[in-house]
Amino acid sequence: MRAIIGEALEDAEENDPKRLKAKVAELEKELANAGKAAAPDPRALREAEERGRAAAGEEFRRVGQSEGYGRAIHDAVSALKSLRPNDVGPVDAAPEPASRIATVQEERAPASGPASSTSCSLGKAERLVLTALAQYPDGRTKVQVALLTGYAVGGGGFKNALGALRSNGFIEGYDILVITAGGLDALGPFEPLPRGKARDRVIE
Repeated sequence: MRAIIGEALEDAEENDPKRLKAKVAELEKELANAGKAAAPDPRALREAEERGRAAAGEEFRRVGQSEGYGRAIHDAVSALKSLRPNDVGPVDAAPEPASRIATVQEERAPASGPASSTSCSLGKAERLVLTALAQYPDGRTKVQVALLTGYAVGGGGFKNALGALRSNGFIEGYDILVITAGGLDALGPFEPLPRGKARDRVIE
């Protein structure tokens, strides 16, 4: 009996209108809160839309550029194909720089004349021998010339100088050495060799 009474009381409490209304109100509140949590943030929605528009615009721009480049290339190829062979003239060679032309002309220009004998390269001993003989146009012996120039008469440098001067026609003679007109021309302006009384007595 007590068990039956207890169950009856529990059923009465569960079916109490006040309790049922409170339960319904609690459930409605939970549903409202759940709806708010599920609703998206308006700001996040706007940012997502802006990002989508920007990405779409960039893609449209890229596609447009690609199509523009492709169209330009196609037009250029079509224009080249439409040209006749005679429409394209020969390509002129690039003009040669003026500096290069001047250099070539200078290289090809003929010499103005024979080189002067004064430009002949004389060694030190050769120049001293010619200078000594130029001071004595009537000539001097090899010993005297060696004394004037400071060389040994039997030395190799002195002998080689005399041989070179004879080969070039700048001096004549063997025992008596005489300078030629060609030798004077080859020597050019010269400074007389120093002289002393003792040396002059031997040479004279």
